[in-house]
Amino acid sequence: MNATEFAAFQKGASAGLVQLVKTARTLSSGDIPFNKSLDSDFATALDSANGKILGLINTLVRNATDGSDIRFDNFEDADSVETRWSVVSEVVDFLLEKADLCMDEYTGTVKRGVMQTTAAGTNYKSARTDKRTPEGRKAFNKSLHMAKPQLQFKKPLSPLDFSPYKPRLEKKPHAVKSLEDSLVPAVVDGRVKFPHPYTEEISQYTFPERIRKETDPIQYKPFESTSAIWVDSPQTLKEMVHQLSKAEEIAVDLEHHDYRTYIGLVCLMQISTREQDWIIDTLALRDELEILNEIFANPRIVKVFHGAFMDMIWLQRDLNLYVVGLFDTYEAARSLGFTGHSLAFLLKKYINFDADKSYQLADWRVRPIPKDMLDYARSDTHFLLYIYDNMKNELITKSSPEEDKIDTVLNHSKDTTLKTYDTEPYDSTNGSGSRGWLSILKHNAIHFTDEQFAVFKAVHAWRDRVAREEDDNPNFVMSKNHLLSFARQMPIDAAAALSVSNNPLIRAKLAELVSIIKEAKAHPVPFASIHHLLAAVGKYWTPQPKDSGNNATEEAVITPMLGAEDAKAKTEESQFWGTTFGGSRWEVKDIVDGVHDISLALPLPNLTATILEDPSRGIGGDAVEQIPRAEYIKNREVKNETPDIIVVKQAGGGRKRKLQEVAEDVGGAEPSVSAGSPDSPGALAISGEEGAQREVDYEGEAMQLSKADRRAAKKAEKKRKKEETMLKRDIASTTEGGFEAFDYASAPSVMNSKPKETDGKVFSGSKKYDDGPKGMRARKREKEGKSVTMKA
Repeated sequence: MNATEFAAFQKGASAGLVQLVKTARTLSSGDIPFNKSLDSDFATALDSANGKILGLINTLVRNATDGSDIRFDNFEDADSVETRWSVVSEVVDFLLEKADLCMDEYTGTVKRGVMQTTAAGTNYKSARTDKRTPEGRKAFNKSLHMAKPQLQFKKPLSPLDFSPYKPRLEKKPHAVKSLEDSLVPAVVDGRVKFPHPYTEEISQYTFPERIRKETDPIQYKPFESTSAIWVDSPQTLKEMVHQLSKAEEIAVDLEHHDYRTYIGLVCLMQISTREQDWIIDTLALRDELEILNEIFANPRIVKVFHGAFMDMIWLQRDLNLYVVGLFDTYEAARSLGFTGHSLAFLLKKYINFDADKSYQLADWRVRPIPKDMLDYARSDTHFLLYIYDNMKNELITKSSPEEDKIDTVLNHSKDTTLKTYDTEPYDSTNGSGSRGWLSILKHNAIHFTDEQFAVFKAVHAWRDRVAREEDDNPNFVMSKNHLLSFARQMPIDAAAALSVSNNPLIRAKLAELVSIIKEAKAHPVPFASIHHLLAAVGKYWTPQPKDSGNNATEEAVITPMLGAEDAKAKTEESQFWGTTFGGSRWEVKDIVDGVHDISLALPLPNLTATILEDPSRGIGGDAVEQIPRAEYIKNREVKNETPDIIVVKQAGGGRKRKLQEVAEDVGGAEPSVSAGSPDSPGALAISGEEGAQREVDYEGEAMQLSKADRRAAKKAEKKRKKEETMLKRDIASTTEGGFEAFDYASAPSVMNSKPKETDGKVFSGSKKYDDGPKGMRARKREKEGKSVTMKA
């Protein structure tokens, strides 16, 4: 496929992808579950499409992980794609790294088997933008083959120099304390350290009174109709210093590069006044810029930076410059409680200017700098003084007797200017420092075997040493992902090592790297030995046990754990809520003691899943005995119950039963029942064929009964009461109305007797009682849709 065909293919593929995304978003915005419930054909088609898409995803991810150490198990459904999205992110990162390497090889940046000076693949990716002009792209391609400018410095800083950094000032303008007296070393944490040469001046500094007065903001000059002065010669530098000395406020910003250097380089400085912008070539004037201390240390001039923390370090390290009288607009944004603190946010808020941040991570070493890059750099300071005027007024307006926001910002700015640069030795034992191996472990939930941990430490130390020797960023030598892959796979031959990373610098030192891995693998280091270090930096990890067969190749699942032994790593108050809801330090002793106070009044047997397997298994049947029971249940003494005398409290309820059922439940034989005597009207005598008699006293004290006995007793009591009621009614009727009471005992049976010959009249057992009391008539039910009250 030639260039023309590929361009057409790319255009068509992009258009199709855009349409696909739009269609997917349209579908997702509808109520798909509702539509599936209405149309079974639609539901079937959708499920089929989901299955096909899920299969394609599994195939794509599986193919993408070939040649990597990423373990991938198929996604079971759509929910698993969302819950395991980190796997997809890891695969994408792996593919981007491979794409960067292929792009470098295609453009000639690197050649297979040959190590060359290259720019960062990440810089290429981050700096690339559709808005870049052809001039900008040409300049960037030129930077890919650029020689390191630090090789031309007269006084370069060596990454291999671990001695304490001493300020290289030759003179100290605007001094309150002499230079010699300001550089007396002291021992801090067991290491010699030189103090900030302007500590005394910054500590005693008082900002001009004009900064505390509300004034009208001074309008900036139009960006399009003005231009910056390029400063790359000593003569232009002196002219700029002369102009700056007349200003009351100046805005300053830096452009920094740290990918093709271990320490870092300040490549550009932008300075603006109310009238003019300057852009200084700090690579060309590196050894000449100390003259700017006449401006930066001048207490009369307010220096306005945004996010100056690292700027203070870089100015000291590369240019021997120190700032007195800093106003940091980042601190002002925080004090005012803005939702955003970036310079881009402030430009949009106060200027309505959209900063083009596509060059934020560009390679600023390139010379000459194209116009679009210069415009980006100039925009960082051109509007900053106008922003400073507005923020200063807001700080004054929002101050109160309890809090002076101007003082808050100025004090934080003072603290920033007191930061100092120092060299950072490599700590192979504890992995401390910004580039130590501990910083990788504390930001990633990683678990190693002892062999893997030994390889990880050894390869990390090798990477740092090579980066210092080559004066390159450690990530240029070997990325973090490749470092972890070497530790997990532990390759012991060249082919296996190249399958992990094909970086040209690694290829050039492949034999050395493989030898180090072999040596480290032979001398494991216990991973548990650094648990206290992880706890010290605020990480609480406990490895979950895994199959021993996979220990050497798979990463253990890590879960956070808090315990009493971590008490000193916790805070007295919340970092977010302050003292509103208390701190994160738990009273572990009280919690543990409280657990022993929690107990159950009754011992409970073990509840197992087998109880629910067969619904027909009853409570107390043989099947229940097969269920595993706790020891305290098995060995519990069973009480012997005596069923001779049963006494319960008088109670109602229960369904009606025949007297025969009561007899069968109680005695197992045909019963004879007699009502209680007048002396004991609350007793019912029930006798069976064995002559055993149970007396049920409903007025006595309650005793434990079996279920059948309780039912029989209740039924018998109901029967007795009913008979008494009927007897009293018959007696009352006979006395009042002359009715004759029916003799149930002597009456012939009407159920089993043969019909008598009659004169044709039908027998009615209740006929003689027709004139007696009548019950309530049956109630008519309302018919649906009609109301009885509305009948005419």
